[in-house]
Amino acid sequence: VVTYDSMSNTLLVSDLRMTCKYQNPAPNPKAPTSIKLLGHTFSVLESAWDFTNDISVGQQVALLFTVDGQVAAILPSSNNQIRSTALGMVTGETTANLFLPNGSTLELTGADSKLKYLNQVCTLSASDEDTLNASRFSGRRANGDFDPDAMTVGQYAVAPGVRVYEQFRDGAQVSIPLSSLTFGPIPQDQIKAVHMNSSDIVDVIVFDDVTGDAYTYGMMIRTTTTITEPGDGQTGEDEKNVVTWRLENRNTIKINEHSGYAGKNRSFAGIALNEKGYILASLELTEIARVSPADFFEQDGRYYVTAQGRTYAVADQVECYKEGTESWFDQENGRDRMNACLAFSSDLTLYIDPVGNKVRIIVAN
Repeated sequence: VVTYDSMSNTLLVSDLRMTCKYQNPAPNPKAPTSIKLLGHTFSVLESAWDFTNDISVGQQVALLFTVDGQVAAILPSSNNQIRSTALGMVTGETTANLFLPNGSTLELTGADSKLKYLNQVCTLSASDEDTLNASRFSGRRANGDFDPDAMTVGQYAVAPGVRVYEQFRDGAQVSIPLSSLTFGPIPQDQIKAVHMNSSDIVDVIVFDDVTGDAYTYGMMIRTTTTITEPGDGQTGEDEKNVVTWRLENRNTIKINEHSGYAGKNRSFAGIALNEKGYILASLELTEIARVSPADFFEQDGRYYVTAQGRTYAVADQVECYKEGTESWFDQENGRDRMNACLAFSSDLTLYIDPVGNKVRIIVAN
């Protein structure tokens, strides 16, 4: 779909299409101005009326979108002849954020859905008005390194609005800002997958454990519970100690009770979980004590700290802990948490991750 922007004298091209049933056209099926689908009312352009004589309500179709998510055409989509190209991030059992070509997202809600692949980029489609489907995103292998300065992957160009994610094995995919990739090209073998649009431009990149952002950071807390089980008939009842773990920062992260952890109780760590709450991997953090608020500085919109003769970037979602009160700074924004922590104490301890070498936790002593 090509639209013309008269303000910038630019042609805007979109290859976004999503398969669904043709339902809820208003005011009528032949000249609709809107279609209600997955909790959203999509605007329909007059260009779509050129195709409505070939379709009927209840038929499987493909909606072709403009860059900002308006329906420009409606095509029959029988026998998988026209497949969905819609990509989005699954955010819940019934919700996903659809990626629009203009860089924004649109929340879709399927009340009758039971989506898998939480926090994963998936291909999206709809089998009914309230049924959202998500299939695992199958990208291609990168054919070279990703150079954030040149905006290339191998010989292919990267879209200015490329969406970059990081993942450890089949854990959650975490969004990575381009501005944080200041350490040179990402090697080909550390790129899990890329997606290319119809112009062979890379618009989605998934890293394989490059920056450390795929882990959740906080304090690991052990709980031991004694349970009583029936004995063997001779000894009566048996008592058994069951150990469970949780990770605490400003939130509490539940860990599957059958997932083991070999670290110390109340130690700061990073963990990567899969969709079922099992620990896929854990990181032991490096401790640097006796750091002053004066050691922190801002450069190009990002915060850094110099400690023991080395400079570290502060993670965008840094967690901050009050040692004396055993509580966490609870501001929603990582920068706000850091500023509150630096104002609270002049004696700080840093915890650095070994993957991205970023400050993940700041402790106010």
